[in-house]
Amino acid sequence: MYFFNTIARFHIYMILTYKLPLEILHLVNLLLCGIFSRFYNDLNRKYKFVMHLVDVYGPFAFFKGCFDDMNMERLRLTMEMKAPEDRVFNFDPKTIDWDNYFYRIHIPGILKYVCK
Repeated sequence: MYFFNTIARFHIYMILTYKLPLEILHLVNLLLCGIFSRFYNDLNRKYKFVMHLVDVYGPFAFFKGCFDDMNMERLRLTMEMKAPEDRVFNFDPKTIDWDNYFYRIHIPGILKYVCK
C-alpha cells in the first residue's frame, strides 16, 4: 500500500499507473473498431469513480487542523442528567457507536447522495 504526502502526488501516481494505460487501451480500441469498448468503458467508469472519491475525501484526508473541544467538554460536565428529556441534549461523543454510525448512516448516505 502506498501513502502519499499530497493529493497532487496521488493524482500523478493515478495518471501514470492507471489513466495512461487506459488511454492506450482507448486508442487500441479505436484502431480495432471498438472491440474493447465494453472493457474500456467499465475501467474508465471505475477510474472516474475513484477520482471522484478522491475529490470528495482528499481535503479531509490531508487536513492538518487540530480541534479543541474543551469548552464543550466543560459544558457537558456541568450538565446534570436528572430528567428524561435531559438525555435529548446528551452530546458526549464517547457514547456514539462510531462503527454503527459509519456503516449504517455515513457510508450509505455517501453512496446515495454523493455517488449518484
